[in-house]
Amino acid sequence: MSTAKATLIDTNARAGEIFVKEYFYRVYDSSRHELFRFYREDSVLIWNGNAKKGLQTLRDFFQQLPPSTHNIQSIDCQPIADGTESPQASNIFVVVVGTVTYAKEDPRHFHETFILAQEPGKGTYYIVNDCFRLTTGPAS
Repeated sequence: MSTAKATLIDTNARAGEIFVKEYFYRVYDSSRHELFRFYREDSVLIWNGNAKKGLQTLRDFFQQLPPSTHNIQSIDCQPIADGTESPQASNIFVVVVGTVTYAKEDPRHFHETFILAQEPGKGTYYIVNDCFRLTTGPAS
């Protein structure tokens, strides 16, 4: 593997992990009314098989969810090939596995997959696609 490719993978893995650990789930659990800011008007969320699109739709959806606490068990990130080896040019594929507790319910396992894209002209990322799935039964 070339040094440039290794750097690309490392850079994108760090960016994805920082996004998940320090931003997304922290906002999700403490300031949910701000969560829609990670998305754009054409972003798509698939929530347990149900599609949501548009900032107002996402904002309304997130606000109707009960209070939550996420416990992240693993994060895997990799760049999505775009034909270059530039760390600034790549989208990032992010897979998160963990448990979530809504209100006073028992914790449940979840799996969430994001595609992050870099804001044009900025060093920040936003969610292009988000697929969230609660798995069956409470976490033990």
